[in-house]
Amino acid sequence: MGNKSRSKSRKRSPSRSRSKSKKRSRSRSKPKKPKAPPKRSIGKFIVVIKNLPKDMTAKELKELGKPLGDSLSGAKTTKKGKKNTGRLGYNEENDAKHAVKILDGEDFDGNTLKASLELAQSPSRSGSSSRSSSPSRSPSRKRPRRRR
Repeated sequence: MGNKSRSKSRKRSPSRSRSKSKKRSRSRSKPKKPKAPPKRSIGKFIVVIKNLPKDMTAKELKELGKPLGDSLSGAKTTKKGKKNTGRLGYNEENDAKHAVKILDGEDFDGNTLKASLELAQSPSRSGSSSRSSSPSRSPSRKRPRRRR
């Protein structure tokens, strides 16, 4: 009938006792870093043009490439230090080859252009690893054989 308070402290079983250092299990996954947006392709066949004038824009480069092929799909310029490089993207290989033929060695605003053709990376490989499929030139490591 009396109201008895529970003043007795309960002892924890050994399996539930906590250690002084609070360690978390290592099974938790680390937060994932956001992926960079996929690179947009400017065309299937890329004409790389080096030695462009310093002040040339992508829009001006596209205007330069339009009369060289109907399948022109994009242009891009990049500047590294004093060098200005451009890329024209064509969807047809013949148009890209024609552009290289016309632009390579062409004098443009006092600069002699150097044009070359490169094949754009296919979209299916854009997310793959950067390892090459060509055989390694370094000596291979061989595991010692176990004797039976």
